[in-house]
Amino acid sequence: MIKSFIKRWKLIIKEDYRKFIFMLVLLVIAARINTLAGRYTSLSGWALAPDIILDIIPAINLEFIFVYVWLGIIFFLFLYTVLIKPKKTLEVLFHWSLLLIVRATFIILTHLKTPIEAAPMVFPTLFKGLRFTNDLFFSGHTALPLVGFFVFRESKIRYFFLASSLLMGFTVLATHQHYSIDVFAAFFIAYGTFKLGQHIMKKLGWLKQKH
Repeated sequence: MIKSFIKRWKLIIKEDYRKFIFMLVLLVIAARINTLAGRYTSLSGWALAPDIILDIIPAINLEFIFVYVWLGIIFFLFLYTVLIKPKKTLEVLFHWSLLLIVRATFIILTHLKTPIEAAPMVFPTLFKGLRFTNDLFFSGHTALPLVGFFVFRESKIRYFFLASSLLMGFTVLATHQHYSIDVFAAFFIAYGTFKLGQHIMKKLGWLKQKH
């Protein structure tokens, strides 16, 4: 089984190694842009917005779900792709990169401040670089799992990623880490970003029709 897995990856890399190098570089650049945008919004967020849903829901500390379950979902999506659907890896990397770049652009254009009553969240030391404040519009917790839902839309695993996205949407609202518009908009923007990514990959001839 391991030999078969290694053989499959050797063939994939041999065929698409230039694309893999490009995608990895793009993902690193996207992550860096997202980090810089997060640092900027941590300092510049100043506007508190009224939110009828947050007025109804009291802030609940769901740190374990917000931090560890979310990280687990992201790692699962990556591992599932690499181990089970390796030929989809380029798509996942590209859509993650594009989503991060779009989100970085949106958050530096919306100077909202995290609600004062938001439950405190602490990321483990290794992932503290992922934690910012005031990086609100739109919710990355909600949007990133949707990449799995869209990419694997022909497989039953899509329901897991959709449920994960809904869970994260509820979590960021329940903890008051996001406004409701951040969560609701995430579904539409993630879908639009995915369609844009598909169009770009088709134009470049990088989108395989059968996997």
